[in-house]
Order: sequence, then C-alpha cells, then structure tokens
Amino acid sequence: MDKKILITGSNGFISKNLKNYLLLKKYKVNNTNRIEGDISFFDLKDNLYIKNKLPKFDILIHLAYLRSSSYLLEKKYNFHGSKNIFNIAKNFNAKIIYISSQSASQNSKSNYGKIKYEIEQLSNEYNANIIRPGLVYDLNTDLGLYGRISILVKKMPFLLVPNGLKKKINLCNIDTLFSKINDLIISENDYKKITLYEDQKYTLEALIKKIAEINNKKIFIIPINYKIIYYIIKILEILNIKLPISSDSIKSLL
Repeated sequence: MDKKILITGSNGFISKNLKNYLLLKKYKVNNTNRIEGDISFFDLKDNLYIKNKLPKFDILIHLAYLRSSSYLLEKKYNFHGSKNIFNIAKNFNAKIIYISSQSASQNSKSNYGKIKYEIEQLSNEYNANIIRPGLVYDLNTDLGLYGRISILVKKMPFLLVPNGLKKKINLCNIDTLFSKINDLIISENDYKKITLYEDQKYTLEALIKKIAEINNKKIFIIPINYKIIYYIIKILEILNIKLPISSDSIKSLL
C-alpha cells in the first residue's frame, strides 16, 4: 500500500509487533529511534520539534512513552514530546492514531494514568484518533506487563499478591488492537475515540489465577496489604533494582 506509516518507539512490546503486522499488510512502515543522526531519530526529551527531520509520513501511530522516577519529568517528556510529534504530523497533514490506556483518567492515582489522560486531551486538539485498550496481551509471548506476570506465575510456587485494590483489569488481545488500528488507517472518517476491552474484568488475584490456569500451573497466592507491597517495590526502585511490576502500576489499581 502507498500509505507511509510512522510508529513512535522501537523497543516496546506493542510497537515491535505492530510494525511486523503492518509490514505483512504491505504498508511502508518505519519506527522512530533515539540514535543521533539517524533519519528516524525522535526523542521525547527534545524541547523543539523543529530539531527533528523525519521523512514525510501519512499516518502517525504514537506509542512512545518514557518512565521517570519524577512525576514532573515524566510529564514533561511525554506531554511535550507528544506535542512535538503531533506538530510534525500536522505539518505533514498526517492522520494521528494515539494509543492511550485503560489507566487514563483525570483522577488516576498513578502518574502514568494522569499523564496518559493529559495526552488524550492534547490529542483532541489535533483531531487524533484515540484508542484506549485494556491490558494488552499475546499468549504467544511473555513480553509486556501481562507477559511479565505470566513469567512469575510459571516460575514461582507462590506469589505475594496485593489486596485492597479497588479497580479491576480489562484485557485486550494484541490481534484485536492491531485489527482496530488497521481499521483506522483505512477509514476516511476523522476522529474516533475507542475503548477496546474484553467483556471479562479481573482483580489482580483473579488475573493471576487465570494465567495459572492457561499454563496448567498450580500456584499458591498469599494476599498481603497493597501498601506493604507498594513500599517494598518503591524501595527496590530507588535502589535501581528492575522488577516485573512497578509501584506506579500498583497505584493505577487504587
């Protein structure tokens, strides 16, 4: 197909698989990267979008997101970085597809959820198409947050699971997400906001049990107050210890 598609982010679970999916559909697809001097260079940390000299594209699929231990820095990078890439898309008269999150909410307890919501509001100013998927999963891989939980379930005889979390988790199969993105690429209509959830909702404990059942694994779950787990994870993050789940992910379920 003649449409040139640019996907922001090159290392993410969704972005890597999406590029392969769209290439199979015969689109011309490229990912941004953070390699100085590369034709596809784009960095959310850049302050001025005029620094970027990306080749012309027809469709922007915005997935890139930078985490930070500082809320202010995380917001600065992602909000202003999103505005920069949206301005580039606007200059090219390109259609924008922004992949948001089920966590996006003005009242979210998590930094990620609050910032994703603010980028949604920004997206509206650019007539972007917005997709709010549930927790994206692919049963054929252990990548992404779902995949990292799956690894724990497969390896561990027991798991400490935070209780007292109010929000439930919606799921979204990666193929469903990609099919909807393709629909938006093809569509001639302007601006859609789409929530993409499966019908079933899960508590974190119920999701772990589901993953264990899928993998024919018996696992012993030990409920523990979420505050204890949150602060343990927070301390480990300060020590720069990589974990399969972040303290901010715990906050997103409050």
